[in-house]
Amino acid sequence: MLLVRGTHDLIHKSAQVHRYITEYARTWAHRYGFSDVSTPLLEYEGIFSRSLGETSDIIRKEMFVLEQKGDDPHKESIILRPEGTAPIMRALFMNGLHQTLPQKFFYEGPMFRYDRPQKGRQRQFHQFGIELLGIKSSWAEIDVISLAFDILNGLGISNLTLEINTLGDKESREAYKSALVDYFQDVKECLSLESQERLLKNPLRILDSKSAQDKKLIEDAPVFRNYLNTFSENYFETLLKNLGHLDIPFKINPHLVRGLDYYSHTVFEITTPDLGAQSTLLAGGRYDSLATLMGNSTDIPAVGWAAGIERLALLLEDTTLSLPNQRQFALIPLSEEQDREAFSWAQKLRQEGLIVHFVSDGKIAQKFKAAAKLGAQYGLVLGDEEVKTKTFTLKNFETGDQQQISQNALTTTLKSL
Repeated sequence: MLLVRGTHDLIHKSAQVHRYITEYARTWAHRYGFSDVSTPLLEYEGIFSRSLGETSDIIRKEMFVLEQKGDDPHKESIILRPEGTAPIMRALFMNGLHQTLPQKFFYEGPMFRYDRPQKGRQRQFHQFGIELLGIKSSWAEIDVISLAFDILNGLGISNLTLEINTLGDKESREAYKSALVDYFQDVKECLSLESQERLLKNPLRILDSKSAQDKKLIEDAPVFRNYLNTFSENYFETLLKNLGHLDIPFKINPHLVRGLDYYSHTVFEITTPDLGAQSTLLAGGRYDSLATLMGNSTDIPAVGWAAGIERLALLLEDTTLSLPNQRQFALIPLSEEQDREAFSWAQKLRQEGLIVHFVSDGKIAQKFKAAAKLGAQYGLVLGDEEVKTKTFTLKNFETGDQQQISQNALTTTLKSL
């Protein structure tokens, strides 16, 4: 049996770390007033081709397209969602929520991209993301960036850097694109073949190139801020000033553009050197024009980010997490005569919120081994003597110590461990 390339199982510790991250992120999102939203894994291709841009890597070569069975009247390709923002915007309109702005959402779940699998990058991966819709002020960016730092710092992740840039408004971007075309046209033959293609279709994407031969040319390329109009410059300056006042450290990265067409004004990434090449933990920005790209008559102010759970988990895999104290117990009847009563007690203890395994197969030694393999730290033994005295024998699997506990005191004792 084989695992599909670029996928992975979440079992025991990895599943525990994954849930710990998402539950911690959910807690902070709730504190900031965000509400839970869930969208389908399946979406029509047009949701993304219109919003992400035809020249984006996702649209050109990373989408998983499903074979149609012929019963869909729309006759449009269905794909596994590659990202979460466009589906949130679709859901906003389809549920009439664009009429009651602002709206604040968070989401979590699997995304799918046909990418080259490597450490921290999978074809099926999980994201936690937030979207703040309907607020024009740059305080929206500060709010979501602050939330991101509260989550990452609270998880114990260090060496964080906020890299930030501005793409300005549409007028500023057109001026900058023109300058980029002029610059790269003179050195076109030195660009990678992919960047030469991007020069014709979307020169901004050249700045996102990972090609070694492009990097030197990118370093000497015109800087976006030199082409901002007054409004865009003032917007960015106000944002940076407020970040400074709130002691949120940042570094301006003039070549940060993000890989999707719907961004405007602010784009940002939070990175760490502790993951090597896959250094980006979380990325996002403002996307006011996404609504019109998807067919709305006007823009809707919006800003958000998404974090890769697998990358966060890599940073936490060797960390002792402050997980809730969830002791696990195994109810072990010594013979078949005690099975029914032991199972009844297992049910009672579960109703009290305790984690209880019922282990009845095999001989006594086999039951103890099975209980330990299931993750139980303690065994609750019920035999003839315990039935007579209305007690349990509590066995600590780690130390080997054991003690007698009356049935009346059982729940209180177990909860105190």
